[in-house]
Amino acid sequence: DPENVVPAGLRHDNISGITTYAAMVLFCAFLTVVTADSGTIAFGSLAATRLLFCFNVVAGENSGDQELETRNFFAIAEELRQKVHADISADELRWSLARFLDLPASAESVELSLPLLTVMRS
Repeated sequence: DPENVVPAGLRHDNISGITTYAAMVLFCAFLTVVTADSGTIAFGSLAATRLLFCFNVVAGENSGDQELETRNFFAIAEELRQKVHADISADELRWSLARFLDLPASAESVELSLPLLTVMRS
């Protein structure tokens, strides 16, 4: 669902980073108006983006947590595959799900096999 896509670094667990980012951009916008120098907003935007990245590295989700969530997701999908008797092997399911999860958030369409769609829909 495109409305629910959150850009990297703007997750709900990084509120202080978002607040700092917004404050920096607004402050630089104010300085741009006061000094009539358009370079200030460009610099401020760049600096705020770098700061947001740093906040995400320090306070963001650990890669270990992501790995555990992915393994849990695969285990649930395997249970569902067996439950609905989908015509897809465990290896195919794992490969297809990994490919699906690695899609960029900006992907507009994706081709899914019917057995994978059956498992995902269950």
